[in-house]
Amino acid sequence: MPRTGLLAISVALWSLVLPGSGLLAQEKPPGDPGEVASLRLNHVYVVLDHDLYTSLARSKEMTDLFGLFEETMETGEGDSWTAMPWVGRRAYVEIFDAAGQEGREPGYGAIALSVHRPGDLARVEKAISSAFPDSTIRKTVSGSQIPWFDYVKVEHESPAPMNMWVMEFSREHLERRGIYPEGGGSFTREAYWDSIREGAPYEGILDDIVGLELGLTGSELTETRAFLLALGFAEDETNGEYTWTRGGLEILARQRTAPRSRIEVIRFSLAKSYPEDHSLSIGDTRLRLGKDGFGTWELAPNGSRR
Repeated sequence: MPRTGLLAISVALWSLVLPGSGLLAQEKPPGDPGEVASLRLNHVYVVLDHDLYTSLARSKEMTDLFGLFEETMETGEGDSWTAMPWVGRRAYVEIFDAAGQEGREPGYGAIALSVHRPGDLARVEKAISSAFPDSTIRKTVSGSQIPWFDYVKVEHESPAPMNMWVMEFSREHLERRGIYPEGGGSFTREAYWDSIREGAPYEGILDDIVGLELGLTGSELTETRAFLLALGFAEDETNGEYTWTRGGLEILARQRTAPRSRIEVIRFSLAKSYPEDHSLSIGDTRLRLGKDGFGTWELAPNGSRR
């Protein structure tokens, strides 16, 4: 993809990264977020130590495979961040250098979900507020001229090691992208990213993020569980290991005494097929691309359970 195309995508990414699914079979009361069929994973972010971040930035293979590039952007509020986006067909990974993130340490992570039908965030806000009545906030992030999106999250006094939020794009932002949901309809993640590429075909290898494995402290696990259950995720628990599923996304969590990385493993589907399995080590992380059409990025030394 031409550099100008990558820059256009990076501008759009910063409209998503800041603050910081499908219907279930079981019955849900009116207004429950289980009815919010448009809820999907938008992106995740990970904070790496400076040496690992630099190794990724300098890796020719990572650059060739994922088109990684470092970019600094500013919001309409005057805030700025520097990161490397790994852009996929439906979702993306945002990679931060801890050296440039005040209050955020290596191993911090976040899960950002989004709704794709206008007005669905109101249902999400009601559900999250019920679970966290004293700490739920809703804010608007603006661009230089128009609002980008609203988001709902649990507020903390300082940056949380594991952060989560749900976002909804503004009508003005969608219309600028040529997206016009009408009559209560929704739009797809593919349509949104197609609008960002301005008709250019997707040439990367990341299709979608389909699974996450988390390592959390006891209090982080409690908050994560309450947040996801409030959003209508189905839950399974086996020997203290929790699994939550919704809309093709599986999130597994284990309690750790001292987590090195809150997001330990990112699982993804591939947009391109590979005739043989391929692996790549960067620092103490390992990337695997499988001939079965799926890949993993293991960010913790203990790696993947599968």
